[in-house]
Amino acid sequence: PPRILEVNPRHAIIRNLAARAQGGGADAVLTDAVTLLFENAMLADGIHPNPSEMAQNVQRMMELATRLS
Repeated sequence: PPRILEVNPRHAIIRNLAARAQGGGADAVLTDAVTLLFENAMLADGIHPNPSEMAQNVQRMMELATRLS
């Protein structure tokens, strides 16, 4: 059967991503967070995304999250 990705619109991550997207245009955090969300869903379903790309995405998100404003 085809796989279905269900998104809970009440989840904090989804609410935060939606608010960020409405802030105007895509940015590095939004783009990487959506990519990681999808890759995590694939992992949870037993599908293994490209580990090298996923590691780069995680590292980039960590760099963005720890950046001093």
